[in-house]
Amino acid sequence: MSRSRLPNNRLNIFVDAAGAGRACVLRRRLLCPLQVRVGMFRVILAFLLAGSLSCRADAAFWSVELAYDGGSGAGDCSLALDHQGVPHITYTADGVLYHAVRTLTGWTAEPIQTVGYWGGLSSIAFDTANRPCAAFVDSTDSVTNYLCFARKGAAWSTERVADIGWWADHVSLAVSPTSQPCIAFCRTVGADVFVSLARRLGADQWSIENIAVVGSVTGPSVAFTDSGTAYVAFVDSDSGLLKIARNDGYGWTIVAVDGGSGQFAVSYPSLGISPSGNPVVAYFLSSESGSVLKLAVYTGSSWEKQTIAQFTVPVYFAHCAALVTPSGLPLVVYQDPSSSCLKAAWKIGPIWATEEIDSAPMSGGRPCIRYGGTDLYLCYFDGLEFNVKLARASVPLTVQQAKSFADGSPVEISWLVASAGSQDFANAVYVQSVDRTGGLKLRFTSAQPAVSRGDMLDVKGVITTIDGERTIVDPVVRVY
Repeated sequence: MSRSRLPNNRLNIFVDAAGAGRACVLRRRLLCPLQVRVGMFRVILAFLLAGSLSCRADAAFWSVELAYDGGSGAGDCSLALDHQGVPHITYTADGVLYHAVRTLTGWTAEPIQTVGYWGGLSSIAFDTANRPCAAFVDSTDSVTNYLCFARKGAAWSTERVADIGWWADHVSLAVSPTSQPCIAFCRTVGADVFVSLARRLGADQWSIENIAVVGSVTGPSVAFTDSGTAYVAFVDSDSGLLKIARNDGYGWTIVAVDGGSGQFAVSYPSLGISPSGNPVVAYFLSSESGSVLKLAVYTGSSWEKQTIAQFTVPVYFAHCAALVTPSGLPLVVYQDPSSSCLKAAWKIGPIWATEEIDSAPMSGGRPCIRYGGTDLYLCYFDGLEFNVKLARASVPLTVQQAKSFADGSPVEISWLVASAGSQDFANAVYVQSVDRTGGLKLRFTSAQPAVSRGDMLDVKGVITTIDGERTIVDPVVRVY
């Protein structure tokens, strides 16, 4: 008996007439050609959102650029940095999976494989030989979907990994410390849905491990520690629980981290590894009355859960990405359920400081963030224009870190508190960290910005020492 395949979990936009023209996101993609959908949605949303389509990128000095601007993107993208720190992105457009690389003159893209209009759902990573690898879904078969793996040598070569059944979702690729590609994914087998891990044993040879039975297909997330321990974060929709599976070579152990029937875990958690080697996971919980964005950090014996932001609207799938910088600074980027724009939340001292990266409506789908050198790179999908964007920012320093730099060093510090404003001293402002563990002086030789005591600031400039006082001269200042 042949199986009819349902569409997968792609981003779709419709106009909710009862909500006074509110732009919304659906979990299922409409069964119509992509080009027709793009044209129709643009006309409707241009009318509804006239005057609000600009991309603002001043938060924490983020710069935003288009990585793909063809207007027929399909809702997915994934980011990896090669060993030289160059950004690479995979995305799907017009039923084809592409690999794009950032060059000195812009973005250069090449096709990897035709995947069908319900395919793609990709994840990119680099192996230890600095070769780009991609895991993705091929939906060109009329009966089923296939999980595939591609790696680039002189050209892209593709392997079929597994039949994943009639319903597909985003997959997650990670390369182990021994350079073994591993893919976390969900698959349907009869009436059962499994979250599984595929390990590459050799050319066209894969082992498939079933980790758990889950209620429905959702995108899991996989990561490895330096010692080779594998972690997979996934949502069990039957119980509403966010779960973490761990395998250190002796089989899988699974723990429930958060959620339940009253406040259920939402699809697409994001898993990362902290500099200390412990996993962290960003995720949403939701109920009928609202939703909450959280970060869970493994302490070595238990999961410490922190609330990042709360929203008055419920969500049934949500996009976020987690990262901990080498200095231990947690960062979560997410699509705000209330405004549907892209935001970032930093853990600064005892508080989570939230900033807006891209104010364009429907921005921030499928965010993927990576750390390279001193910079952060973030790719995401623009659900209004159906494009893929790349955002870049320097990793904000603490005051103490900035003061440890030599004179003449460029520094960037976010979420400072003005302890003395421009009304208190001529040509100077004094700032300190939120937890009051360090302070410094901002000196202005020309125009002085209007800053009041208690204002929150972002500062970017060159640090030096004047009269024994660590000082940033003529910095770029953003007042929140």
